[in-house]
Amino acid sequence: NFLRELYLRNQDWDALEGLFGERGDWEGLTRLFGGAAGEAADAGTKVVLYRRMARICQSELDNPLAAVECWERILEEDPENVDATNVLGPHYESVENWDGLVAVLEARLRAGVDDEIELLSRIAEVCSAHREDPGSAFIWRAKAFEKGPEKAELLDALNDAAKAADA
Repeated sequence: NFLRELYLRNQDWDALEGLFGERGDWEGLTRLFGGAAGEAADAGTKVVLYRRMARICQSELDNPLAAVECWERILEEDPENVDATNVLGPHYESVENWDGLVAVLEARLRAGVDDEIELLSRIAEVCSAHREDPGSAFIWRAKAFEKGPEKAELLDALNDAAKAADA
């Protein structure tokens, strides 16, 4: 108990992980990290703790849903966190959480990590095919066209989106 409090006060996350890991108390460690994250004043510390929690939930507790929740918290704290989008994007697509997928794609767009036209087109595709929102699909297609007006396929896609949205 004394060591736990000392490590916690000093934010020695590795030592805490070693202490709890020796006992195999991974659930206790995730609760401790969760409490510490809730009390942390800065987003950076919260992200570090949620990342550790995600890894523990995935690898030690074999609880991928809890890991996803940790990655969602990371994205709340750091809306352009590329690692979180790398995990959440495929997850949201596999469970058909289209609103979540669009939010992740928008985060990747803000982070500037992927081809902008491809992201804009992908968001439009999700809006059209899965969210049944032709108006939003048209807006995203228009943004893609603005970035690459010389690409005939973007104009074709924009025209198709306009017809679907009755714009």
